[in-house]
Amino acid sequence: MPSAGRRRGGRRPEVGRLIGRIGGLWWAYVKGQMVLALITGSMVWILGIGVGLSWPLAIGLIAGILDVIPTLGQFIALVPAVGVALWRGSSVLPVENWAFALIVLAGFLLIQQVVSLFIAPQLLGRRLDIPPLLALVAVLVGAVAANVVGAYLAIPVLVAAREILAYARRKARGLPPFPEDEA
Repeated sequence: MPSAGRRRGGRRPEVGRLIGRIGGLWWAYVKGQMVLALITGSMVWILGIGVGLSWPLAIGLIAGILDVIPTLGQFIALVPAVGVALWRGSSVLPVENWAFALIVLAGFLLIQQVVSLFIAPQLLGRRLDIPPLLALVAVLVGAVAANVVGAYLAIPVLVAAREILAYARRKARGLPPFPEDEA
């Protein structure tokens, strides 16, 4: 039975490498989410300046920080922005405060859609080596299957499954478990 022990011992480094690769992908996803939060916060800040919203930097910071909470974060950030719009009005647009609040609401929704549908799939797809359309579909399926948590975890679960399947496929074909091990 010594060969079985050697065999199992030989797979442990492979499994450790596989876990390390998956961990690296999850870390890339987290870093991508932070970049998206920065982009969202910046877009809200620019929107605030453009439409004359009071305290645009603070509202942009709130939006960026809360952006890491999928779906709900932007809706939570919307509350102070619309509240400030109703209370203070615009320093640029000659509209009633209630109409200005609707403009701010529409701007927030537009930013959320642009980031969610265009920027996030591109950014995360590039970082994680998945096509943007596949990233979008994964998030939608994750949202349907498990709401906010599913939407947030869909992409890292997808790339982890891809790594595990590629490892298993290469092992089953008698190839080195990782492409970079081929000479």
